[in-house]
Amino acid sequence: MRILIITYFFPPLNSIASLRPYSWAKYFPEYGLDVTVLTPTKYKFSNDLDLNFDNFKLCEIPIPKTFKLVSFGKLINFLNERFSLGIYYKVRFPDDTFRWVKPAFSWAKNYYWDVVISTGLPYTVHEIGYLLKKNNRCKVWVADWRDLFSENPIFTGLPILRYYEKSLEKRYNNTADLITTVSEGLKKYWTNTTSKPVEVIYNGFFEEDFDSIGDTRVENSKISILYAGTFYRSWLVSYFFEALKELRQEGVINPHNFEFIVFGAFNIEKYIEKYGLKEIFRFGGFVKREKVLNSFTHSDFLFFPLSEERDLPNWKGILTGKLFEYLGVNLYVNKPIMVVGKTYDVEKVQILNNSGCCLFLDNKESIKNMLKKYIKERKFDVFPNKEFIGYFSRRNQAKIFLRKIMEIYEKKS
Repeated sequence: MRILIITYFFPPLNSIASLRPYSWAKYFPEYGLDVTVLTPTKYKFSNDLDLNFDNFKLCEIPIPKTFKLVSFGKLINFLNERFSLGIYYKVRFPDDTFRWVKPAFSWAKNYYWDVVISTGLPYTVHEIGYLLKKNNRCKVWVADWRDLFSENPIFTGLPILRYYEKSLEKRYNNTADLITTVSEGLKKYWTNTTSKPVEVIYNGFFEEDFDSIGDTRVENSKISILYAGTFYRSWLVSYFFEALKELRQEGVINPHNFEFIVFGAFNIEKYIEKYGLKEIFRFGGFVKREKVLNSFTHSDFLFFPLSEERDLPNWKGILTGKLFEYLGVNLYVNKPIMVVGKTYDVEKVQILNNSGCCLFLDNKESIKNMLKKYIKERKFDVFPNKEFIGYFSRRNQAKIFLRKIMEIYEKKS
């Protein structure tokens, strides 16, 4: 069976979105499948992912460049930063990857594929899948939505284009044979947009990343709380920082015995200066994934803030990649996850709660009391539910995905 995976995000591009299609390309060949990945040409960066490509074929096609009399790049960046539009940002319409559709389709249509999987965003990958299906170049097309498109809760898009975006969603979902997404919350949304079957394939973690690790904390070293990932402003839970501020003022924590570390794309230093915490804060920046994973082993706590957004339906089901990697490390080493803030997303809370490795700290005093006790005793009591956590391994999720695909494929045979 020949499978084509169409994706913008793919290694070596260092993005959590690259790991979802990579896991399928990595594990599907174990079942005797011939897998090809179609993706834009990647450029070299210092923090690139270093992953193995031995089991599948890779076709990289460059995105054609256009001649521009005037560059609108600065204006687009300003509008996206000021209004979170997401246009030309691999999220909303229009997007610069539309230029990739023609050359990518021109290559893919030269072959017949048993299964085509397009995983968006950007939405343009689904346009390629749509064209292959309409031109009878595949038997089964799976449209995978990692995020919301027309109703994206983070990037609002241009209101005048919302109707067109919805028409694209309808066209793709009504043509595809199977719709997949990353959570039950998003499944509920996509089910309301189409009569086609919708299935959940969770993001997860690679067991190989953690199966040889050990706890490398050094006794009497600094107590460290680690956060890995983009730190959105809505995740700056005030009572957490207020608790650290009071512990600092009380002399319980100081730069010699405590640090709060953030790895990711958003530096929150200026937001915590008002709490007087600059001396205990360390921003590691956007670094190689291996460095982040290694840092899990010598931290004391993993920090997981919940969004304090309003009870909006489209915020439900946004399960960030770090959630599963935090769980994954707990298969091998107990690393308590400090959960702060609140959310209306019941599914997220259920996963955290069922994992058995979370400390739910819902107010300032609970944080202060927990840290005081830990500083004194240097121990914690969490009991990871390893069977539950194991369900979210990327190998297991790939197996579930393939089973869903085969059910559709056999019905069409």
